[in-house]
Amino acid sequence: MSVIERLLHHPHAIIAFTLVAALLGLMGYQNMPINLFPDTNRPMVSVVTQWPGATADDVAREVTHPVEVRLSALDGVRRVTSTSRDQVSLVQVEFEYGNDIDLAASRVETELARVTGDLPAETKQPLIFRITDAAHAAMVLAVTPAEGSGLDLGRVRRLADNPLRDALLNVPGVAEAEVFGGDHRQVAIDLDRDRLVAHDLDIAQVAAALAADNDSRPAGLIQRDHYRLLLSTRNLARGLDDLAAILVPVKGGGFVRVGDLGTVAWGRADPTSLYRGNGRDGVAVALLRGEAGNANDVVDAMKTALPSIRAEFPMLDIQVADTQGRLISLTVSNMIDALRDAVIMAVLVILIFLGRTRASLVTALSLPFTYLLTFAVMWLVGYEFNMVTLTAVIIAVGMLLDDAIVVIENIERHIEELGESGLVAAAHGTQEILLADFSGTFSTVIVLVPIVFVGGYVQTVLNLCRWC
Repeated sequence: MSVIERLLHHPHAIIAFTLVAALLGLMGYQNMPINLFPDTNRPMVSVVTQWPGATADDVAREVTHPVEVRLSALDGVRRVTSTSRDQVSLVQVEFEYGNDIDLAASRVETELARVTGDLPAETKQPLIFRITDAAHAAMVLAVTPAEGSGLDLGRVRRLADNPLRDALLNVPGVAEAEVFGGDHRQVAIDLDRDRLVAHDLDIAQVAAALAADNDSRPAGLIQRDHYRLLLSTRNLARGLDDLAAILVPVKGGGFVRVGDLGTVAWGRADPTSLYRGNGRDGVAVALLRGEAGNANDVVDAMKTALPSIRAEFPMLDIQVADTQGRLISLTVSNMIDALRDAVIMAVLVILIFLGRTRASLVTALSLPFTYLLTFAVMWLVGYEFNMVTLTAVIIAVGMLLDDAIVVIENIERHIEELGESGLVAAAHGTQEILLADFSGTFSTVIVLVPIVFVGGYVQTVLNLCRWC
C-alpha cells in the first residue's frame, strides 16, 4: 500500500490537517506584513562631508579622493562612486548582497576615522547615511502654525526639530523622523560700513572678537588632598544684549562694542530646504520605518497616535500630506481582487467549456485551500505581501488549475476505465501525476503537494457528485 493510499485511509486526519492549515492561512493573511515593494536594493552607505567656502575642484582633490580611496579598500564593496560640488563631497559605497547594512555602516565609520585626520581642518564631521528601501518615507506630515497661535515658521521648525520629533519617534514602528523646510532662526549682525571705517576695522576682526568672547572650553584641573576641581571658561552669550556688548579691540589700545558697529537682531539663515504641503508653506516631517519593519504598520500606528500628538501640540496644525498607506492598500486590494477573479474565472471556464460539474466543484474547493496553505507557509517563513509576491500568487493560478484538472481527470480515469474504487483511484491517480511531474520542475511538485493532502475530501466529493 502506497503512502498516499495510507493517508487516504485516514480522511478525518486529512480533513483536520486541512482545516488547521486553512485556519493558519487565514491568520497569515490577516497578520502578514504589507509593503509596496520588497527590499531588493544592495546595501549602500553614503558619506557627506562639508567644507565651507571650498570650490568643487578643491573638494574633489582634498576631501573626495582621500575618502574614496580609503573606503574602496573595504571588504565586500561592489563599487564606490563620488560627486564633488562647491562646499560638499558625496561618496557612495555600494556593497554586495548579503552584507548587513548596520555592519556595513559601522565599517565605513571605522575607516573614516582613519582618514579624517588627513582632511583639511575646516571640514566638518562627515555624515553617514544608510541607503535602503526603508529610507522612503512611509508618511509625510505637514506642520503649520495653528490658527491664532502667532507662530512663525522659525518657531514651528524649532518645535518640529525637538519635542514633536521626540514624540513621533515614540510611536511604534517609526525608526526615524526627518525634518525639513521652514526657517532656521539665528542672530543677524548687520554691520555699518561707515562705522567700521571710522574705527579702522573690518568684518574679520569683528567675527574674531565674537568667536573669542562667545566660547566655552576646559581650562585645567586643580588637585588637592581630598578633592579635585575642573576649571572651564564659559563666556556664552545668552541673548542679543550679550552679543551687542562684546568688545572689539581697535588700534591704539581701545575697544568698541559690537552694538556700536551695527545692529544685532534675530534673523533667519539662508533656506536650504523648502516645503509646501496642503497648499500652505510649512515644515515637513518624514516618518521612516525600520529595516525589518513595514510601511503599513507605521501608517496604522500613526493614525492611532495622531489625535494624542495633536492634543499635545495645540499650537501646531499637523496634517497628513502624503502616505504610502493609500497606495499600498489600493495595490494589495487590487491584487487580492485579481486573485479572486482569477479563481472564479478558472472555475467558470471548466464548467462552461468542459461541461464538467464535478471537475468544477472539486477545483472550486481545492484552489482556495491551496492558497490558504500558501499564505500559511509564507507567513511562517517570514514573507510579506507586496507587488512581487502577490503577482507570483496570481500567476500560479494557471499552474494550480492545470494540475487540479490533470489530477481529477486521472482519478476519474482510474474509476471509469480501470474500475477502481474511489479511495484507490484517488491514491493511484494522484501518485501517478506526482511521480510523472517529479522529472519536471520542482515548483510543479510543490504545487501538487497540497492537492495530495486534500485527496481525502476530493475522493468524498467524487462519490457525492457521481450523478452530475
